[in-house]
Amino acid sequence: MFLPWTKDRAFLPTSITYGLAFVVGVIGNGLVVFALLGDKKARNATSAFLVSLAVADLLFLLVCVPYEAASKLVNYWSGGLVLCKVSGYVDMLTAAASILNLTAVSVERYVVIVHPMKTRSWFTLGNTIKVILIVWLVALLLCSPILHIMSTATTLFYNNASYEIRQECWDSNFRNQDERIAFAWYQLLIMFLLPLIVMGYCYAIVIHVLWLSTKQLAKMTHGSRDDESRQRLTGNNSFSTPTQRIGGTAGHSSGRSVIRQAVKDQSAEVREARKQVIRMLLTIIVIFLLCWGPKLILTILKRHELAMLHREDAFAINLAINLLPYLQSAVNPIIYGFMSKNFRRSLRSACRSRCKVDPGSVCRRRKPNVNEYDMDTRSMTINGAYTSRYSPSNTKAGRTIMTTIVSDI
Repeated sequence: MFLPWTKDRAFLPTSITYGLAFVVGVIGNGLVVFALLGDKKARNATSAFLVSLAVADLLFLLVCVPYEAASKLVNYWSGGLVLCKVSGYVDMLTAAASILNLTAVSVERYVVIVHPMKTRSWFTLGNTIKVILIVWLVALLLCSPILHIMSTATTLFYNNASYEIRQECWDSNFRNQDERIAFAWYQLLIMFLLPLIVMGYCYAIVIHVLWLSTKQLAKMTHGSRDDESRQRLTGNNSFSTPTQRIGGTAGHSSGRSVIRQAVKDQSAEVREARKQVIRMLLTIIVIFLLCWGPKLILTILKRHELAMLHREDAFAINLAINLLPYLQSAVNPIIYGFMSKNFRRSLRSACRSRCKVDPGSVCRRRKPNVNEYDMDTRSMTINGAYTSRYSPSNTKAGRTIMTTIVSDI
């Protein structure tokens, strides 16, 4: 009886990684698609790109992982030539689509933060869908060479007096070693170096702008406190009559103070929401680069046939590097769950709208307290551009209710 773990010491860690990535990744990315498409408030540019990213991960997990796992189990490729080409193509396609989606998100964040007035016209939901289609079309074209390169080949393995014949699926259609090296550099360029340059530039500018705006907000806050102090001194002036103090200066200064505080609170809330999105996206990008970068670099080193890669102590490192991309496809939903409050809200909202609930239970919005904002769901937020309305008619006893919505993934 053939027991694969007795002949292949990579079988157990590989099988565990495949199984874990498949279960967690399919469920997690499925929930991402369900949450972001099921919640109408989350339908903005960033969410659309993250749905596209989740689709790429699902495609990789559903197409590549099962056939790779089956090949490990039977110790040879049993899918035939067509599935060999499709599996290799989808492997590279999903990686290219993921990094291009992340690059597009970095450009979108750059426009939202640095050029906010252009956001409404540039990154409408319709334009974003067009960009996503272009991203996938470019990825399809960039990965097309792999359809020619991937092929099945019969390999003869010797072990002292015995031998074993296996059919394997690998990039066996290169004419010479120089072509292998050139294609490895091509993959590193389009899937790592060029996107890294674009994302690095965009996020460097974004972080710089957010840092400057935070300093500016701190100065405004300090200045408004000085104004309030002067107003209190003026309001308590001994030459003013009690009627003037109560009906005039005190009342107006109280209203202005509440409005100023509302503006400052909204600015701080918007800025914090944007920072949260940037932190989450940077985490996703760093994990992607850490998972795919070493594999692409290792491929180049293998093409140069370095002897150090075949040493016994390099086996574990090679195995870990080759398994990292599988884990990357499962980790993004975990990042969303831990780092994005709005994603958790979208998931709850999608569940409420899709699942059957008790007809007698009605979700009622809690009335705002004195210092709370009334969240009006009719306010429109497009692609991270935040809008607010101040309604003097809603002022009661010196209290101004600011109607606003902050929506981002």
